[in-house]
Amino acid sequence: MTGKTVLFLIVLFAVSACTPAQQESLIKSAEQNALNDSLRRKAEMKVLKDRIQAFSDSVISIEKEIDSVSVAIGLAKAEYQVQTDQLEKIKKFKLLRSKDEREQQIRSQSDVLYAIEKHISALEYQLVNLQVRLDYFKSEMNKSSLIN
Repeated sequence: MTGKTVLFLIVLFAVSACTPAQQESLIKSAEQNALNDSLRRKAEMKVLKDRIQAFSDSVISIEKEIDSVSVAIGLAKAEYQVQTDQLEKIKKFKLLRSKDEREQQIRSQSDVLYAIEKHISALEYQLVNLQVRLDYFKSEMNKSSLIN
């Protein structure tokens, strides 16, 4: 037997053993309890739906941010390649350029490349963190959906 059936039988037994005034009081009390349970379940469902919506909003936001960071990584890698090509041009012989000037230009270009490498690393780190957050929110959303 289910819990509702047992509860119904208990209420039925209690009602049959009471006076009419007591029976009416028990019936009203049972109806109020049923109403309270219904309202509580509706409130819990609303909270659960709101939670799922919040997770869904977070997932969408993070996915947009991942796309943005991925594009930024692509652009930074393209810029790195351009600057690498520039370094190769600097390394080539140029008429009327001293060895010190050449070395200074190479160091300067190497600094530019290093800064771009750091930027790419930071973006890749950000991308990994976003992916972890995305996985977490998707997992929590799935858990909440299973409860529903």
